Amino acid sequence: MIIHFFKSELLLLFSILCYLVSSAYIGHFHHYSWYEVRPIFLLFMLFVTMKGVEKNGLLQWITGKIDKGNIVAFKMVILAFLFSFIMTIDVSLVVLLPIVFSIKSTSKIPLAVLVALTVHLGAALTPFGTPQNLFIYNLYSINLLDFIYTIAPFSLVLFLPLIITSFLLKQFPKNQHTHVRKRKLKVSFYPTFLYIGLFFIVVGAVLHLLNPWFVLILLIPILLYDRESLKIDYILLFIFLLFLGISHNMKEILMINSLPSHHIFFFSVLLSQLISNVPTTLLLSPFTSDWKSLLWGTNVGGFGTIIAAMANLIAYRLVKKHTSKDEMQRYIKYFTLSGIGLLLIGIVSFFILQKSFIFA
Repeated sequence: MIIHFFKSELLLLFSILCYLVSSAYIGHFHHYSWYEVRPIFLLFMLFVTMKGVEKNGLLQWITGKIDKGNIVAFKMVILAFLFSFIMTIDVSLVVLLPIVFSIKSTSKIPLAVLVALTVHLGAALTPFGTPQNLFIYNLYSINLLDFIYTIAPFSLVLFLPLIITSFLLKQFPKNQHTHVRKRKLKVSFYPTFLYIGLFFIVVGAVLHLLNPWFVLILLIPILLYDRESLKIDYILLFIFLLFLGISHNMKEILMINSLPSHHIFFFSVLLSQLISNVPTTLLLSPFTSDWKSLLWGTNVGGFGTIIAAMANLIAYRLVKKHTSKDEMQRYIKYFTLSGIGLLLIGIVSFFILQKSFIFA
């Protein structure tokens, strides 16, 4: 049973082994500080509140209202950008990808690829949109306006080709009034808006406007009335914790206090393709004070391979539930080719903007 578990959770096994080996080499386990654990705690609370919003059906209801007309692909791309900007990348994927496969269209796979790529760009604009952003924002104590000002060109430049592509997809037949299969969506508005309120309280803590300990109080009503919202990906959070320890162990082993700033972007893009962008953020952050290059590198690095970002793997699992083997192969092909294209655009954009006032 244990062997079967670790076979399905290879990243967890890899993380545990790396942490144990690196700890054995330096002769002690890493002593975690509250400063390091704080982003993981806030991420946990974001997962819980977003789980509450997701399971009460409001986002699906909103999407169902928009899925009409002759430019559905364009609308879904815009919706993916807005959802991920407001509600984080993971929740956007969980809500939107099933909607894509409920639409009567011959362009499901390309549309799924567009949605899976677009959520990276909306989520990149906020400190809470992706795990790597949350870690960078908290570890470097960044000003909110500086954060958005730095990453906005990345989102806007890469969003343009996705918008153009959405108009090139095969659209729905004319005179077809119902494009979405009928599904009964029961929306519980009161608990949904309660969770949205809780979500913005957590965002306040992420933005350093509220004490994180105040957020802990939010768990009390959830524990009492809605334990279903606590069913989140704890393994993922534990992996993040392990990589925090691994990064500090590696710093002791290598005895390097910092890496040259001009290498950070390159290293973060390359490492993201191998171990995904969140572990890359945790590994490189102790070696650099150049948060701007790290922020760009890990967000650009989220494109490319399926394993380049945790969100890519979430999208892969969701698409797999709704497709055949042949369709899944098409998805991987389109996703990888499109991702590599956006990766190259992101790299070129960084080197063009590197000398500008944005990185001053």
